[in-house]
Amino acid sequence: MADLGIDFEDEDDVPFQPSSPPDPPHHLTLDEPQLMHAVLSGTLTDQGQSSPELMTDESDTAFEQQQGLQLPETYLEGSDGYVDVVADDAEPMAMTREMTPEELEDDELIIDESLTPIERMSMFVKSNEIVHRLLVARELPISLENMSTPEAVNLALPMVQALSKDVDDTVRETFVVELDKIIMYYYRNAPPIIDQDTRRHDITSIESQTPTPNSTIETEMTETEKDEDEMQEDSNSDNAEPNDLPDVSSGPSPATKMISSPSVEASHTSEDKMNSYHIPLHIFSNILIELLIDQNSNLASLAQQCIVSVVYQLTSIASGDTATENESISPSQAQKLLDDEIVDGIINGLLSIAGRIKTALYESSRGENGSQSSVGSPDSQNNNQKAVFQMSDDIDQGEINLCKMVSLSLIASLASYLGEERCTKIFMPIVEEMAKDNVFYVRKEAAGAIGSIATVVNQEFVIEKLLPLYESFSKDTIWHVRRSATLTLPILCGVLPMDLRTKLAVDGVELFMNDVSRNVRNMLAEIIGELITKFLPEGWEESRQPGEVPIVLIEFFLSLGAHASNKQAFKMDSDRAIICAFNFPAVAFTAGVDLWDTHLKDTYLTLTKDYQIKVRRTFAYSLHEIARIIGPDRTEHDLVQIFALYLMDLDEVKQGVLEHLSDFLAALAPSSRDEYIPILAEVWDGVMTNWRLRDILAGQLKDISLLFDPTRVVEHIVPLALRACQDEFASVRETGVSCFPTLLEIVKQAVDENQQDTKDDASSEELDDNTPVELLGHIMERVDEFARSERFRNRMVFAQISKALLDAGISAWDFHSFFLPRLDMLASDLVVNVRIAVARAFKTVCEDDEMRQALVNLDTTKEDTIRHSRPLEEILLTLALDENKNVQTFVIQYVDPEVLSQRQQERALEAISTAAANHHDQQPPGTPMDYSSGEDEDDVHQATVHQVELSELPLASPNLAEGSQSDFDVHTIDFAKDTLADPQEAFVELKPTLDDVDDDNEEEEFIYRPSTPVESSDSN
Repeated sequence: MADLGIDFEDEDDVPFQPSSPPDPPHHLTLDEPQLMHAVLSGTLTDQGQSSPELMTDESDTAFEQQQGLQLPETYLEGSDGYVDVVADDAEPMAMTREMTPEELEDDELIIDESLTPIERMSMFVKSNEIVHRLLVARELPISLENMSTPEAVNLALPMVQALSKDVDDTVRETFVVELDKIIMYYYRNAPPIIDQDTRRHDITSIESQTPTPNSTIETEMTETEKDEDEMQEDSNSDNAEPNDLPDVSSGPSPATKMISSPSVEASHTSEDKMNSYHIPLHIFSNILIELLIDQNSNLASLAQQCIVSVVYQLTSIASGDTATENESISPSQAQKLLDDEIVDGIINGLLSIAGRIKTALYESSRGENGSQSSVGSPDSQNNNQKAVFQMSDDIDQGEINLCKMVSLSLIASLASYLGEERCTKIFMPIVEEMAKDNVFYVRKEAAGAIGSIATVVNQEFVIEKLLPLYESFSKDTIWHVRRSATLTLPILCGVLPMDLRTKLAVDGVELFMNDVSRNVRNMLAEIIGELITKFLPEGWEESRQPGEVPIVLIEFFLSLGAHASNKQAFKMDSDRAIICAFNFPAVAFTAGVDLWDTHLKDTYLTLTKDYQIKVRRTFAYSLHEIARIIGPDRTEHDLVQIFALYLMDLDEVKQGVLEHLSDFLAALAPSSRDEYIPILAEVWDGVMTNWRLRDILAGQLKDISLLFDPTRVVEHIVPLALRACQDEFASVRETGVSCFPTLLEIVKQAVDENQQDTKDDASSEELDDNTPVELLGHIMERVDEFARSERFRNRMVFAQISKALLDAGISAWDFHSFFLPRLDMLASDLVVNVRIAVARAFKTVCEDDEMRQALVNLDTTKEDTIRHSRPLEEILLTLALDENKNVQTFVIQYVDPEVLSQRQQERALEAISTAAANHHDQQPPGTPMDYSSGEDEDDVHQATVHQVELSELPLASPNLAEGSQSDFDVHTIDFAKDTLADPQEAFVELKPTLDDVDDDNEEEEFIYRPSTPVESSDSN
């Protein structure tokens, strides 16, 4: 067992599953695929750029530092990133260690401009540096697209074989991640010639191809090459060299001659006749087999993922799902590739290693006279049933069992893609024979494979073939096999008729719940929820009808949480409570509301108060689903108390309720729903310490508002939206802004519906404060407060609300009458962040041609006496002439360039005139310091610098700011925060000038004026 890398001491092993692709190696930075491609193509050095940071496996020294004599400048990593070091300073560091001849040779690969990309790749594959081989492994699919077909077959194919046999696991893992793209490239451009004489089911060829116990599939070599290869395998260590490749100029390598496959040279012979290039048959099958049976489990998982990806693409082509006009592989060719490369090449190849199939298991594809027959023909079925697996004494038993396991795992993964015919005629005989194997973990994989086959074949086949196998697996003497059979139980029940489904489920639960193995019982607990859902009727998604579940299954499910109130001493008991909580909504829906009062309620209410946070958190996320299932009355009676408790629970639990707050309120009766809306303000106060929960609650306001009438919306929900818009966190403010289109639409719709009634009742009685018109006016007053607020953040919120309403489709009249005048005022705001927000809103206007034209029409039709703002084009021009480029960017493309240029010239002339007019009022040469006493100068330097928030500064018109310019001067300002779109509260420091130091009787008044950063002398 140790040879397989499998440890059976712990019973808690899991089925074979493909893992995710590996992370990039820690010693290599591959963040720039284009940069790597430039290295391989040789264009990087031509452009005078430095090569990427390449790290060797022996040292952490950067590759550029090894190139210190050749590069014009060196980059050293520091605390602030990379700083430039001139070549003269870098040269002594590069010379601290003498470079070996191998390193010098590797360096010449990059700087040698005479090498073509394919020659450079060939040299990189033979390089001793791992990073070079990693580059080729990662970039080979892209490079293939830039090669001709002869180059891909003659030169790149040996590289593929070399990378698959690389001595470093990292290189091979990187290679396997890209292998599916490489395989599909060759299938499209140089597909193998499928010849029935070369199939693996030829007995003589199989016996001559039996691999040695070292689990590698040997290539056909000369005796000298074999001796060299054996010497290399004996010296397999950390210092092993990568496989040598022939020079590019020497033609195809003997290494491309794979077993049971014609060589590349033979393919070229056929090319002379057919005027095309073809890869050898099964060349990729052999590569994948080596990877599948590798002792590196991660590598084997990646190889299985590669096979699934290739099969998926081929089946899509064969079924016509892929557009045929853009696909070079025909559907019939895709079917042949599936049969010969995948089924015959990989699965049968694994079985030939495992058992030396001496009877014609795969003779189904060839008749008695040697002609090819269909997979599903009667002759092929009879031949398949005669298959007998006979073990060979000269093959390592561990490798045999590993090949069996891998083949069964592949069958389980590929059954849904390869279809019913292949499953019944090819895969099923293999599974039946493996079910009799003496090794229990082979039987375990066979038990898992019958579940995958059951989802593809018809009902009759399941009853006749698969159920007997399941029965034998469920009573196996080894618990691993019985646990695998437990996993198969829900799948089989899902494809059986109702009578057999009920019997199989009840018998299975009664059998496994009393199993002697704790692992089998725990597995039953994990699948019981899925098993119960198999009793839902057809079309339950639309009808929402429950099913008829055997009471035995319900009782076992409820037993998982029967003792959850006590603090369990065993970890698995606590896990059972979590499993029960997770599956409770599905079980409750399948069982129906009739079993709520009699069976489900007591266990549910007990588990909702469990001491484990995970259990309560799970119920918090599904509370609204249970409310939908049991109805409004039972929800109010049984769940409202749990709802209130979870709102006062820990944040992890509270988050689950808040994320579905609107769904839970929707499950309540409308009469009782109004009683719970006032608690929203208390809930907001309870999450003041967690901004993420406030953000979640603010996001629910939009859906909650749809459940109530306009009066309650304005009374309870609008105040929360306003609080969200004034939150200290930008994310919460943005979420609050997104609520206003819905809130205004609800109230405005009520205004439109009651407009006629309002006109009829206006003459007889006065309107109260709760009419839709009054409610709409109340909201607009609160929105107007944002535009006139002293805090710049609030003024930004008004611009953001305007943009949100524009995105929601506000009418041109409403926008022109209310929002446009206020945006016009904010277009000249003193804070650049506000002007940026305004520019974004007007960009939204300009992107909608109908809205822009409607606003222009309103500008021209309204009289000057009733117009409340400048025309739209004037506002856009003002923003385009803004001194900040961040403001200009949003609107400058929507302004007439000629008008903009003319206005810029006018401003320049006005500035010159102003400067000339002020020239006569200037003081004599010198500074105010020259005409003040030394005491005044000391007072200025010792004056206290006042630091105030921008929101504390009083609003002032541009004229007022200019009039105050001689009194106070802005001493320091954080320009980075002032220009960001949404920074935290910016600060400004104000310092009095000389004229104010002596004036102690007057009260100081600080007026904020926007300043522009002064360029340093260094930049000039």
